[in-house]
Amino acid sequence: MAGENKIGIYIPSYGRAGMVSTFDVIKSAKIVIPEKQYKEYAKHYPKKALFVVPDRRDGNVAKKRNAILDMTPEKNIAMFDDDLRKVVKIKTGKVLSGEQIVGLIYQGFNVAKEIGANYWGFNWTSQPRQVFEGRPFSLNKVFWQILCVIKTELRFDEKLLRCDDVDFWMKHVRRDKITLRYNYYHAFFRMKQKTQTGGIGLKSDPQEDIKILQKRYGKKLVPVKNGELGLIQSPYKGV
Repeated sequence: MAGENKIGIYIPSYGRAGMVSTFDVIKSAKIVIPEKQYKEYAKHYPKKALFVVPDRRDGNVAKKRNAILDMTPEKNIAMFDDDLRKVVKIKTGKVLSGEQIVGLIYQGFNVAKEIGANYWGFNWTSQPRQVFEGRPFSLNKVFWQILCVIKTELRFDEKLLRCDDVDFWMKHVRRDKITLRYNYYHAFFRMKQKTQTGGIGLKSDPQEDIKILQKRYGKKLVPVKNGELGLIQSPYKGV
């Protein structure tokens, strides 16, 4: 099958021509933009670095992520938020080069395939925790911002404006029983909002999304703390 073993690195972006810091770090990645913004982005980036989707396939983060899954030729897709600053090894603070990040992505897909995971990513926190000593991987821990997908029939819920990545993780957990997370690596982004991608979705209130997720998966797995979404839990035990 064409593209079965190929890996594509894509950067969903919107309205940030000239400000896609992720491309500054990973030059082999492609920036995903709507047709209407092509001319503006083309002023700042090589045309071969731009992946254009129809305007109707854009509009919020989930729609664009689904467009990437549907329109790209590769079987294995890594999606990076467009405001990446650096990826570090947590214990040492060593900053990875773009080439090293790409190498890690390739390694991650190989490991994911070996263990039967179709979705994987990196540690969401940079705080060294004793609990992760000797545990380079976790099979039941959530992640976001760098979303690595071995394509299946699963897609992002386009009705969710802020928590589509959380729902997508839960879908994989429910079906595959495991996901893969690299515990020793963390990515730093310029924006603080964990679901921000390409400037889309920040104005929406996450409370409606949280209600949908709690109805879908239960309050125990989708907790709320101080009025905000807490740490998502897997129903399956694992490392």
